[in-house]
Amino acid sequence: MTKAAHSAAFFKDIMDIKIMSFNLRCLDDGAGHSVFERAPRALATIKEEAPDLIGLQECRKVWEEHIEKGLLGEYDMLLKYRNLTVDREASPILWKKDRFALIDSGYFWLSDTPSLESRGWDEIGCFRMCVYVILEDLRSKTRFCFMNTHFGFGADCHKKSAELILSQKKKISSYQTVLVGDFNMGFDDAAYNVLTDRMYDVNMQTARDENPTYHHYGRADKMRHIDYCFVDKSIKPLDYYAIYRTFEGKYSSDHYPIIAKIEI
Repeated sequence: MTKAAHSAAFFKDIMDIKIMSFNLRCLDDGAGHSVFERAPRALATIKEEAPDLIGLQECRKVWEEHIEKGLLGEYDMLLKYRNLTVDREASPILWKKDRFALIDSGYFWLSDTPSLESRGWDEIGCFRMCVYVILEDLRSKTRFCFMNTHFGFGADCHKKSAELILSQKKKISSYQTVLVGDFNMGFDDAAYNVLTDRMYDVNMQTARDENPTYHHYGRADKMRHIDYCFVDKSIKPLDYYAIYRTFEGKYSSDHYPIIAKIEI
């Protein structure tokens, strides 16, 4: 095999991807933490990291203009609101348009009727969804499924949501799957065990960082690690880190964004 052929074969078989999951915090908060003030910080963080794939949570209409102006020159996006009246919020997926081609996309609700717009199991009554895209890497032609979600509250909600996602991903495709999101659960949650029985937590396979990802603007009594990147066990976890950056003492969100690096 020539050097060029060997190189081509290598790139066809190996694909490294940098992934971000980032809960934006949907509302205005005081002390310099309105969406208008936080959006430039969030966009600066995303652009500095330049992830290949992004799963955002708590995206409301107030965030759309910032995302469109700041990111959609480089990224394509799938955005589906979980409800258009009382609960207009989304967990959009963004992917680098010069890296991936969209093959398919879809969504389902975290409920007993996943194909219907429905409130489901969340203890506080919010609509909850999982959105997904099937992408093809333009260089290697490798296809995979990328899912993004935002779980509700309550142990029963978490467990049923985890079981549903594992069931649905089998129906969606036979491709390797990456799942990110704000799961509102800790490492000791039964739903965490449900997911890690079938998938790797990239963090715990690499960095083993148990520091909080939800920090509520630095208020220690409410900090929790609840943001994750899970991958099929046929995918190799490479690295994980949370971005603890602040801007002159101000935050971009009440969550720290997380980065996962994987090899497919």
